[in-house]
Amino acid sequence: AGKPIIQYVLDKVFLSSIENINISVHYKHELISDFIKKINVKKEINIINENEPLGTIGALGLIANKSYDSFLVLNADVITELPLNEFIVFHNDNKNDITIGAAIHEFEIPYGVIKYDELGKFYSISEKPIIKNLVSAGIYLISKKSSLLIPKNKYMDMPEFVELAKRAGLKVGVFPVYEYWTDVGLPEALTKANNKFNQNN
Repeated sequence: AGKPIIQYVLDKVFLSSIENINISVHYKHELISDFIKKINVKKEINIINENEPLGTIGALGLIANKSYDSFLVLNADVITELPLNEFIVFHNDNKNDITIGAAIHEFEIPYGVIKYDELGKFYSISEKPIIKNLVSAGIYLISKKSSLLIPKNKYMDMPEFVELAKRAGLKVGVFPVYEYWTDVGLPEALTKANNKFNQNN
């Protein structure tokens, strides 16, 4: 809708209590850095250059030694209307080490689904059922303590980090996101989001 996706992400952050903003860049890093320099930012933004891709959480290892109490991690291909301060309050109230934002994902099976027993006896058929699951929304809150588990300059994705923290005995919580949420990493999702915000405008 004529507005870069990263601006949608930043607009949400600007409305929150987050004080320090770090953006990790690798692919097309010059384009992103130039955009940040041109916009009228309300808070200080630090650009972190990944010499090699570090995965969905690896870049945090480059700043984990900073004197922050916790880190709000947002995937840059996610647009949501979730009030981030509500997410932060939930994390703090529950004394979590990691809080994972979880969005509802629906998938319609385009066929009639049959249930039967091992002898082939028919039980039921459900026409084009919709399967609902909670999926990672690309929104996380991470305590200083848990962030120290992330190695520096090593590739690491979020599932590996969460499992590592869980094995270390750290507390991991889930925050369901009922507000509008979309991951625009797929072309069809990007088209839907573009249509939505064009209509809003």
